[in-house]
Amino acid sequence: MTSQTQFTANRENAQNSTGPKTAEGKAHASRNAVKHNLSSISPILAGEDKLAFEHFLFEAKLDLAPSTHTEHMLVEQVAFAEWKLLRIAQWETQIIDATLANRQAPCQKLFGKSPDDALARLHRHEASVRRAWHNALRELRQMKKLNHSPAHVQDRSQYIVSVKQRMEKVIETADSKTNPIAASPASPATPATLIVIQS
Repeated sequence: MTSQTQFTANRENAQNSTGPKTAEGKAHASRNAVKHNLSSISPILAGEDKLAFEHFLFEAKLDLAPSTHTEHMLVEQVAFAEWKLLRIAQWETQIIDATLANRQAPCQKLFGKSPDDALARLHRHEASVRRAWHNALRELRQMKKLNHSPAHVQDRSQYIVSVKQRMEKVIETADSKTNPIAASPASPATPATLIVIQS
């Protein structure tokens, strides 16, 4: 248990440490917890071809054919995991080739000092990414099965119609409040309202 004296001393000491002051120091501190950047939100690392990844993602979407927002998100998770698995395979080859040539692969620094340690950590990461890939694919299949059942398709159609009707009312209300010459409820709909109804 911390005594009141220790608590006070810790609080006073904390006031003396305000963190990095320079832009370089702040940038360095922002990466303190980053070990290997393999779990980042963006799957593209420095030196990788962004266009190649966009093509890769496009092919995944063609193959898995998502039709809802959630399905699109799950397809992206599948593609991100596949991209990482390809990178892991390349790094494994680089570490082995470098070891056979009595040198160290640049990517080995991310995982360990010895090739054995680096490969062991790389394989653990590969298992984690592979599980994420399987989970996302399983969830996507379950979601597609649910989304394309006849009952769900009918419910979704009714929901879309009700949302459109609510949006039309909101737009009509906004028009009548902001536009003094807006059409009255008995008048024909304005072209803007017609555009919204058709979209």
